[in-house]
Amino acid sequence: MRSKVIIYISLLLPFLIFSACGQKGLIGGAGLIINLPTADAYKLYMENRTNSQFFVIDVRKPDEYIAGHIPGAANINLYDPDFREKLDSLDKDKIYLVYCRAGSRSAKASQIMSDLKFKKIYNMDGGFDTWYGAGYPSEK
Repeated sequence: MRSKVIIYISLLLPFLIFSACGQKGLIGGAGLIINLPTADAYKLYMENRTNSQFFVIDVRKPDEYIAGHIPGAANINLYDPDFREKLDSLDKDKIYLVYCRAGSRSAKASQIMSDLKFKKIYNMDGGFDTWYGAGYPSEK
């Protein structure tokens, strides 16, 4: 009987963990990755733009960044050979909003940040294309 209970719990536990995360939050290597729709990312940005603990990272290529980016964002190119080292030098206790053009590169970058033990990572779904298309602030 006891072995049946253990088997049942071991089968049910992963389902409960993934259900609790929902589509918005995923627990990566160490930190929580929260996937945000662009409108929610904008709200987070507006609420925290003067917060010294909030940091925006654009993981696109430099030419994409120069063409337009979220005001105050730092460009740390996902494809740079030293990308991981650049991230690792950042304060892992700060709050990070990560974005790219459409959402794929920022999802990869967010996972790397989680593996590096960053504690709070917001990945912006839809990327800068959706941000810009919505008329949210941008700069060149």
